[in-house]
Amino acid sequence: MRLVKAYIISFKEDEERRALLVERFSNTGLEIVFVDAVRGSALDEQEKAPFRQNRRQLKSPYILKDNVVGCALSHYKAWQMLIDSGDGYGFVFEDDAMPLSDNIATALTRLTDMAGQLDIVSLANRRPKLKREKVATCTEDTALYALRGNDIGAEAYFINSDAAQRLLNHRNRYEYEVDFLIHHWWMHDCQILHLMPPLFAEDGRSSSIGYTETAIWEKDSLMHKISRRAFRLMDSFQKRYRFSGYLNNIRNRVSSS
Repeated sequence: MRLVKAYIISFKEDEERRALLVERFSNTGLEIVFVDAVRGSALDEQEKAPFRQNRRQLKSPYILKDNVVGCALSHYKAWQMLIDSGDGYGFVFEDDAMPLSDNIATALTRLTDMAGQLDIVSLANRRPKLKREKVATCTEDTALYALRGNDIGAEAYFINSDAAQRLLNHRNRYEYEVDFLIHHWWMHDCQILHLMPPLFAEDGRSSSIGYTETAIWEKDSLMHKISRRAFRLMDSFQKRYRFSGYLNNIRNRVSSS
């Protein structure tokens, strides 16, 4: 029986980190496939152009810096590798993802058993105080929940190939941080659930593919500020207005598993 793949994003030259990750994931029951991370600072202007020449300033006061661009492209690469594998689903991890227990293989296996009813499942949770609705039991100790708001972070998640392709085809994918794109379910047609208690968390070190600082636009007009305010209000309205239907659709889908 084939093992389900864990696509772990890390820099190819960081052999020490990769050795640590092999050890760290040894009890997950997953097949490790390393994804060579994209270093944003090494990209030329043409490669960065889609992230620069768009309408982001109308939606966010923060510029997508080079390392954020590299992080997004690294996840896009992992999604494409998943799609090309023909497996239909897999797991994606950043290089600072750490299992919270040595006994998580059962929950990961159960998720793969339910793969036909799932799009994306976050295996971490940075905003535990968000209101949530239980969707289904996963294992004796875990359950799947839909968040009423949106989480952040993309250090650990399950994703099927259809959802990966839809995100890769998203018309605004170059305007957002990759975790923003994943977690804002009302902006795309992918359903995202959270497994709780979470199985993974960041290990406390700065991810070599992520980012720790932001920068604002040098030239910002009143029009940009008004647009961002309008976008936030519209975003908030859609999130609340669509949640009941979104939740019902998820429950109907997962109940068939």
